[in-house]
Amino acid sequence: LKNAYIEAEHNAWIVKTLVDKKQRYKFKTCKSVVLVGAGLYPYSMFDLHKQYPNIKQVGLEIDTKRAIVAKKLVKVSPAKDKIKIISIDGLNFDYSWMTHDDFVFISVDVDGELIYKKVLETSKAQPLVCAPYKNSWIKNLATVLY
Repeated sequence: LKNAYIEAEHNAWIVKTLVDKKQRYKFKTCKSVVLVGAGLYPYSMFDLHKQYPNIKQVGLEIDTKRAIVAKKLVKVSPAKDKIKIISIDGLNFDYSWMTHDDFVFISVDVDGELIYKKVLETSKAQPLVCAPYKNSWIKNLATVLY
């Protein structure tokens, strides 16, 4: 289980999102990140922790079984005090505590339009669709197949 943290991809989707936007510098002042759609292996959160260990992270996962696996991986990692996994629908999470320096990353696997709007309406955090961005994987697959 400990290898999940060690082997986590470098510059995974959370970091890549701000790199692509040429805003990586914003991680230096960021205090909190929420990832909606953390999945069963929060490798992107592990990567962010390795590069910016002071950022507090919350991973939201709607599927209870996936959240249980993610919690176990976090529990045995060096990030155990900085990453919290919660089994919840992103629409039901309270984002109001987040500041203007914080980010909500919405996984490409999540239908996040309503979550995006909720973050804007209830929080000061900046919501972003996480790389590889909405539907880009479908376009890439279509290119490969045809």
